[in-house]
Amino acid sequence: MSFTHITSVGHIPTIQVDNIGCSADPENNRFGPGKRDIWIIHYVTKGKGYFNGHPVTAGQGFLIYRGQTECYYPDEKNPWEFLWITITGDGKSFFEKYDFDKKTQIFNYDFVFVIKNIMQYIKNNHRKIMTCEEILEIFLHIFNNQSKLNNKDKSRANEYIDFSVNYIKAHLHMPLKVKEIADIVGVSSTYMLQIFKNKFGISPKQYISDLKLHTAKKLLAETNMFVSEVSNSLGF
Repeated sequence: MSFTHITSVGHIPTIQVDNIGCSADPENNRFGPGKRDIWIIHYVTKGKGYFNGHPVTAGQGFLIYRGQTECYYPDEKNPWEFLWITITGDGKSFFEKYDFDKKTQIFNYDFVFVIKNIMQYIKNNHRKIMTCEEILEIFLHIFNNQSKLNNKDKSRANEYIDFSVNYIKAHLHMPLKVKEIADIVGVSSTYMLQIFKNKFGISPKQYISDLKLHTAKKLLAETNMFVSEVSNSLGF
């Protein structure tokens, strides 16, 4: 293949980031017990506090599901500072991308300096009204760091699978060959066969064929495309 490109891995659910804020005021850094109709992420940068009875310290954060009972407050001797993010939309699917304790809803992170820089930016732009694209960009800067942290323990095999599947979906219009995909990923065809068998129970070649046929049936059933157009669109 003579072209150059990059390919994404994974999927971010549709979200609406409504507010990003920070506070070091013990009187403000508390809530509940009560419920709210929003999804909330907290990143603790300093001190200590408690979320639903569980201690949370600097370098940790906690997730609050929409409609759940929540209660959090700062430690009396060493009150916390934190940054919060409020979200509407597909919060549940998004929260699943965090590597958090399922019982406490607390997670760890190691990029406190990133959060502190964003907190300073917020202070410098206090009460500024931003477009949804601008505030989403700030949030994605945080999430990208969290995502990299969460994926540290992800097996290489799963990374190869994710990349291969995304590549296949993006190039269905081409006559794909397993060896070419394996070469792009940087593994042998034999290893590619092994990880596809382990993940899907079928070979990469069969995966490609099944996906092309499934897509062809969908296009014929849901569009006005001719058979020849579908064939050309899927590299048959």
